[in-house]
Amino acid sequence: MVPIFIISGPPGAGKSTVSRALLKHFDKGMHISIDALRESVVSGMAMPFPDWTDETTNQFHLAFKSAALIASTYAEAGFVVAIHQVLYPNDVKEFLEDGLTEFTLIKVFLNPNLDECLVRNAKRTNKDFDTSILNGEIKAMHPVLSERIAAEADWIVVNSTTQTVPETVHEILSRSGYIFY
Repeated sequence: MVPIFIISGPPGAGKSTVSRALLKHFDKGMHISIDALRESVVSGMAMPFPDWTDETTNQFHLAFKSAALIASTYAEAGFVVAIHQVLYPNDVKEFLEDGLTEFTLIKVFLNPNLDECLVRNAKRTNKDFDTSILNGEIKAMHPVLSERIAAEADWIVVNSTTQTVPETVHEILSRSGYIFY
């Protein structure tokens, strides 16, 4: 059975980059970005900043559920899937795990230290907005997200502060039982 990787971490942790690099180790890989699903909304998109609203929550929940449906469709066809987003354990349980019960889920938390997340966020080119707007959120969510995931037994936590992308991918593959050379 092909795995479905769920990749979480604070903004700037390298979720997109690591997800894509990870999938290149498999014959068939499908990358699902929750943000890309949300950004497909053409009219009425609720942004998470400057203010988070009930509609923002609704649109994130729709994207989570859609990601699970897409992931199951591709995994059934033999694709290894990586879903990435800033995901708290309760989001994964409520919106992803229920729709993916017949698959092997590998939950990964990329946890570079706070300073590294801020440096990486400043260098990002994959967003169409000034990423410095996320600095306050990164500072607020980093310790909370780290604490909540550390309390979960079924997550692979990777301190990627000083790791290269290939080193991070190798650690994920090794710790999840998928060793490739």
